[in-house]
Amino acid sequence: MLRPRYTVFLLLWLLLQGIPSLASDNEGESFERIGNSSILTTDIYVQLNSRLLYNQLIKWLRDLIFLPDTTSPYQASSDLWELYKGRVIGSIQLQRQGVSKLDMGGMTASRWWSPLGRLLSTTTRDWVIRDYSSFRVGDRLDDKQLKSSQNRLNNLPYLREAEIGIAPNKGSSDTVDLLVTTQDAFPIKLDLASSTLMISHQNVGGWGHAFINRFSYDKGLGYGFTYRAPNIQGSYVTGELQYLNTQKEYVRRLGIYRDFTQLIDHAGAAEVSYKGLQAQRLLDGDTAPTTIPYKFRYQNLWLGKAFQGSLVEDSNQAHVFLTAKVANQSFTVRPEVSANLNKDFHGHTFVIGSWGFARKGLYAERFVHDVGRAEVIPCGAKVNLIGGYQLGEFFSRPYLRLDAVQAGLAPYRGYLYTSVKLGGFLHNQAIEQGIVSLATSYFTPLLQMSSCTFRQFIDLSYLAGLNMFTGELISTHTKQVSRERVDPFPAGTRRLKLHLETVLWPPRRLAGCQVAVLGFVDVVRLQDASHTILQSTFCEGLGMGFRLGHERFAFGTLQVKVGYCPILQTTELSVNKAIGFQLNNLDIREPDTIPFR
Repeated sequence: MLRPRYTVFLLLWLLLQGIPSLASDNEGESFERIGNSSILTTDIYVQLNSRLLYNQLIKWLRDLIFLPDTTSPYQASSDLWELYKGRVIGSIQLQRQGVSKLDMGGMTASRWWSPLGRLLSTTTRDWVIRDYSSFRVGDRLDDKQLKSSQNRLNNLPYLREAEIGIAPNKGSSDTVDLLVTTQDAFPIKLDLASSTLMISHQNVGGWGHAFINRFSYDKGLGYGFTYRAPNIQGSYVTGELQYLNTQKEYVRRLGIYRDFTQLIDHAGAAEVSYKGLQAQRLLDGDTAPTTIPYKFRYQNLWLGKAFQGSLVEDSNQAHVFLTAKVANQSFTVRPEVSANLNKDFHGHTFVIGSWGFARKGLYAERFVHDVGRAEVIPCGAKVNLIGGYQLGEFFSRPYLRLDAVQAGLAPYRGYLYTSVKLGGFLHNQAIEQGIVSLATSYFTPLLQMSSCTFRQFIDLSYLAGLNMFTGELISTHTKQVSRERVDPFPAGTRRLKLHLETVLWPPRRLAGCQVAVLGFVDVVRLQDASHTILQSTFCEGLGMGFRLGHERFAFGTLQVKVGYCPILQTTELSVNKAIGFQLNNLDIREPDTIPFR
């Protein structure tokens, strides 16, 4: 699939190729005339269709960026789903649109690059689409099932778009017919970052399997692959095989897993792996980190069961969850250890379980992260109590953790998400490896400022460790970064981070595209265990950018940001797809300790 960073240049090039010059004999042409010209007011997709009739290359690039026109007697609407709720499903038709060939409304349009497309991409198989659909012929139509099935299909990485249309059956007033239309995305992705090249195929053989290859160079060549087979035999079980061999890391891993969903009340996972690493670690007795090799084996098995909840009266679906897990980690290569030396390298068996309650609903909202399109906003609550016992090679200790999450959307107050996570081990009558993780996110409703509308986004997070093992430290970064972006000051055990972002939507469109202008600032404070502030500046980054959206963009909303990082004294440009909400923050999954990173 086309990377968003290249899409900016392609869009500009396509527009320049398909429109006449703005040059005029009158040198005093006003900006108002330019702003009102058909180039900027007429939809870019319409312009390209009318002007690029004989340029096959540009037509191919246009088709790569934009979704095609659709004409069908079937209508896809949640209102129609609810209107026909309870009627019998008489027939289900599939209309699969491959990358190199479109089949819309009974008309077929082949592209000049069809042979190449067929070689690189096989159209998604019928049975793959059916396995992700929770309805069958003869069932009574359930609007919630249609919505969840369409969401699952649209979340698949190898589909550009999926839509479930509905039409009354001409032979019976109590029967309806369904049409499932899918448009394949180009499955091959390239990603080059630093000294690593990733080449992935997201739809091997049209089966929905992913084959990810990783090539790297760091004082020698490295290679790795991951093969992932999701939804095996329609069971929603995913199998995964991973291999990696570089100068600093060696991995062999085999695992299967299945998560809870609205339709699945049994979940679990099993994994066996062997890993070897060479990493910078601070050991007991040392004053500075050193590069050490270590290798370990890891086995993990967990199972879970969801029960229909009846603790509250609410329209959102509520469940009670029970989970249990056993995991074992044993080192084959490691530094010197004893009962009080380098505890992070102790082997152990961890038995842990959880009891939790979760209530979750998904709501639609416009103009949040995406520009123009409706987005799914998760709302609800979660309380999860986790407890376990770790059987170590030198000592054993109990573990206790509590998670509480609340999220809500109000029409005139905005959206508020709050998360509290507390956990730690008890050893020698004291808390050990205790972690406090607090987070809150808020965005305002759409506010008016002159002729423009805007939203204010606020994200605040706090992470602290109590009596952590030697070498268990965090940096100012909340995500994994390359070696070139390592902080220039020591790591710590407490981090407070604030992100502010303002997004403004002008009233006018640009060539049919909705544009949003944004500005942001990130502030972070890092401390060690003695409350000493470790950095020389609190500003992690500040900058501005824009988002560009079109109802036909195959990749969603394009986001471009440029910012300055005072900590590293660097200027960075990022071009990517605007990322929305994490829909699994209200889910209950595998029981584990709180991550400290």
